[in-house]
Amino acid sequence: MKFYLDTNIVREILKHSLPKDFDYELFTSELVIGELISGIVSEDKYIKRKNILRKIIERNISIIWESPRTLL
Repeated sequence: MKFYLDTNIVREILKHSLPKDFDYELFTSELVIGELISGIVSEDKYIKRKNILRKIIERNISIIWESPRTLL
């Protein structure tokens, strides 16, 4: 089963851990990544968002880099 993680869920990713036997594919989009990066307006936000991006990588969350227009 696949789950799409929107911006709100991705921002909460630091607060939750996945069980070891979690066998679902998680993915997000380039829009979410862009939104995270564009929200870096201070050092505090930079640190928090850097940690979120690091968790995305550590948890092997797939990123769809194609834009919605390209996919359609």
